[in-house]
Amino acid sequence: MKTVKNYLQTLVMMVLSLGLVLIINSCKKAKDSTPPSLVTVNISEITQTSAVSGGNITDDNGSDITSRGVCWSTTANPGVADSHTTDGTGKGIFSSTINGLTAGTLYHVRAYATNSAGTAYGSDISFTTASGGSLASLTTTTVSAITPSTAESGGNITDDNGSDITARGVCWSTTTNPVATGLHTTDGTGTGTFTSSMSGLTAGTVYYVRAYATNGVGTAYGNETSFTTTSGSLASLTTITVSAITTTSAISGGDITNDNGSDITARGVCWSTTANPVATGSHTTDGTGTGPFASSISGLTPGTVYYVRAYATSSAGTSYGNQVTFTTVSGPGLNEVWIQGHAFNPDTITVAAGTTIKWTNKDVDSHTVTSDSAIFESGTIGNNGTYSHQFNTVGSFPYHCSIHTEMKGIVIVQ
Repeated sequence: MKTVKNYLQTLVMMVLSLGLVLIINSCKKAKDSTPPSLVTVNISEITQTSAVSGGNITDDNGSDITSRGVCWSTTANPGVADSHTTDGTGKGIFSSTINGLTAGTLYHVRAYATNSAGTAYGSDISFTTASGGSLASLTTTTVSAITPSTAESGGNITDDNGSDITARGVCWSTTTNPVATGLHTTDGTGTGTFTSSMSGLTAGTVYYVRAYATNGVGTAYGNETSFTTTSGSLASLTTITVSAITTTSAISGGDITNDNGSDITARGVCWSTTANPVATGSHTTDGTGTGPFASSISGLTPGTVYYVRAYATSSAGTSYGNQVTFTTVSGPGLNEVWIQGHAFNPDTITVAAGTTIKWTNKDVDSHTVTSDSAIFESGTIGNNGTYSHQFNTVGSFPYHCSIHTEMKGIVIVQ
């Protein structure tokens, strides 16, 4: 009997000891775990009734995060007993959308995170919702200038409805109802019309486009329009060597060897004093279709290097031929006239009394400088030959070439 009693006493002591160990371990675990560490993310995308915030839980401090989000109130240091979001579990960065706000109102926001040790909060951040007004009113411009990879559209913001337009442009997608957080342009601020250039498109693809306008209330969209990028390839062409170069003009052209499936709607040459000129700069317009064509370049500066490329435009876009360069002829100096291209350059020259004018023949053909009233006569002037005459009397002195009578000039003495 005594043995049984001793056994029972021993069993009770073992149970009590085990319970004590479990209690100590539980207390130790609770003591080791603390509320999470976190920060509140700055407020963004503020409208009259909504905003976006969030948090970054940098450490769960030994206990899994079971709930997280942001809480807000019109008073400082809001808690989870106030309005709040629930945005998953675990550590790291999370985003929270705050809805149901009142326009023109100051709010306080804190991120929160809960673990077994309790709920911790990030810093208090305040913001004010957008004041009264409504979304902007706008329309989308019909798409134009469509190529395999680009197109143009735009919009017309007819009313900002009481809140300034801070961003505008177009957005596009291969699915309906594109939004400004996707592919989009940014084309200034304010109301009125604007133009937008879309690029990086895929050939032969249907796209949907909407103009957008953002004000303090939010982002509004114009009507949706659709278009299909062209599927042809750019034309193949070469640039013709420049010829007939003078002080202010030259002749070039191109040869379009293949339109590659899309009709040529414009062609010509473009030129510049810098490399790789484009058809939106100085250019000629020389018809349509494939084959060779000639282009007359004018309005050049004497003694200047120019770069020239032939261009061809089709529904696929604008392509260019090889680049060629040339230098315009240097012009005559002060009180000089050049005989060039069967013309006097300049054909009218004004000088002071007592000035001597020098003529130089730049042509291969011979010419003369013959006064219409027989006051001066050069005789025949060969290639690179010169003739000079001093003008001492005030008046106008017309002259011509007696060999090529269509060549005329005038000296005005003041």
